[in-house]
Amino acid sequence: MVKRKAVQIEVPPCEPSSLPLACYFPTGRPSDIDSIDISLYNSHGARNVQNILVGRRDNMDYVGSTSSQEYTSLQSCSYAIGVFDKVEGKVRLLPLQGGKVLRMEARLHGLEYGPSGTTGQEASTREEQLAMNKRLVDSFGSTRRRRQLNAREEGVVRADKLGSVVALTQVLQSQANKAKEQGHTKDEVLLKAAQERNLPPHHPEATTPSEAYRLEELIPVAWHPNLETEQLVRAAHQPDTVHKLRAKQTVPEYILGRLHLLRDGDKAKALQNARCLATLSAMLALVKGRPDIKVNSDRGGLDAVAQRFHMKPGLLQELLDLFYNRSNTPEGDKYEMATAKKELMLAYILVISQLVEGGGLAAPQFEALKEELKMKPADLAKRFREVGSTCVATSYKPADVEGDSTGKGTPSYNVIMLKDPTKTLVEAFPSIKVGPKRK
Repeated sequence: MVKRKAVQIEVPPCEPSSLPLACYFPTGRPSDIDSIDISLYNSHGARNVQNILVGRRDNMDYVGSTSSQEYTSLQSCSYAIGVFDKVEGKVRLLPLQGGKVLRMEARLHGLEYGPSGTTGQEASTREEQLAMNKRLVDSFGSTRRRRQLNAREEGVVRADKLGSVVALTQVLQSQANKAKEQGHTKDEVLLKAAQERNLPPHHPEATTPSEAYRLEELIPVAWHPNLETEQLVRAAHQPDTVHKLRAKQTVPEYILGRLHLLRDGDKAKALQNARCLATLSAMLALVKGRPDIKVNSDRGGLDAVAQRFHMKPGLLQELLDLFYNRSNTPEGDKYEMATAKKELMLAYILVISQLVEGGGLAAPQFEALKEELKMKPADLAKRFREVGSTCVATSYKPADVEGDSTGKGTPSYNVIMLKDPTKTLVEAFPSIKVGPKRK
């Protein structure tokens, strides 16, 4: 047996203001990351320094801020950068600023991402200010400033409309057409357009479901202590518990129908499936609820809201930070889910529901999820295709009508993620039109 050598760990002294920043991309590592222009901005306040890290590309930016909700929220650990010196046999550790990693959010040019309600102004007041600003620019602004303002107004898509398929498709096609005018090839255009899809963290070059969407990125380790896995595992082996959960309506019916996935002989696999189902249970509760959530400290605060949605406060806070825009009101914090964020949560649900089943859904599972989401079969199939899945039309006959004399069933689908193993995820996405054909 080879004897392991002891490694000395060294933490050199360093001023807090000069500590390094580290970041991650929730939508996946950009393929052209080496060509992204990185800038760091800071603002010196009375107590601390706020940093904003901006990565610029031709048609979009990546923005991370130390004042974001995720960065300022409580965290159970601190991060550091380590470098191993083979010659000296030392590991040098350097803590990150704030002990946390910046989340780099993708921001398409021409879209507004600010949370609503933060200014405390009515919509009419904001419109009046915009109109006044335009009159001032028209009267006193330079030709260049007027041109910039007009271009900005033409490109604005409001956040509440961003999530619609039509609006998002128009934005992507517009960016694709611009890239084509700049001389980019069709493959380059499609690759860039695919990177801007409203999807969970993914890896476009992957050819298998588990590599395309990695569970450790969809369900971070920080979520694990707050997932109701024990309750689901207990229900999987105790029918009485299932009856109680169904009677209290604390767990969605779709999740109760998947509990057999937790009876796997492999304990590690069963635990992984339990985490998937617990995450799905929480997301289904939110996606079917109201788009706005008020956290009033006088009415129990976050604990009361979490109890209403049948989840732990820690998990609710993580989901609020990920899928909602927060604004401050006299009554407390208000969280609003824009249409784009609701579409993103739906994408999470569709991806995780396939991964827990091994990479796809048969017609019975498709029907159960359709009933849970209250969606039409064709609409749900379209959403599945947007995450890179293939939907094959079929006929579904429930077990209680299997002996129907007509032999007819209802239209349904079998869903398979990355059906063709020779295709990458980006190749499995629905095609985006590059522009009209030349005559």
